[in-house]
Amino acid sequence: MVTETDEPKFPKYFIDIDWHLGQQRSFKVLLRSRILLLGGEKVVAGIMKKDDRKILSAVAKVKFNDDGFIPPDLPIMEAVFRLFMTVGNRPMTPVEIRDLLMEWWREVGPYRDLEPQFLNRMIDNDEFYGFRQAPV
Repeated sequence: MVTETDEPKFPKYFIDIDWHLGQQRSFKVLLRSRILLLGGEKVVAGIMKKDDRKILSAVAKVKFNDDGFIPPDLPIMEAVFRLFMTVGNRPMTPVEIRDLLMEWWREVGPYRDLEPQFLNRMIDNDEFYGFRQAPV
């Protein structure tokens, strides 16, 4: 049995909005379809008025419930992206990400277990969502 002290030390990750800007990608476009799941056009309109750097804080204030915002059948990276939306882009380790995803998936039905090492590799290799290691 692996104990918490046996797990390797992982970096914390976040969604780097500056990365999106540097890639000349619109972060708001990436968020828009996901925000529509939360409450339709009225919610989107209110959030989209925010500055790119403050938009995830505004999204985190939306009431998330067990309506399937992060269903267990989502691709892993999309689930991680939506999870960061729910926590206002607070930097998290792969262990914290796994634990929060498990909470979501216990609420909505069958779930899959994720190894932190697997999440760490996937997040490190991301070139779409803008996940980056948080500065120490």
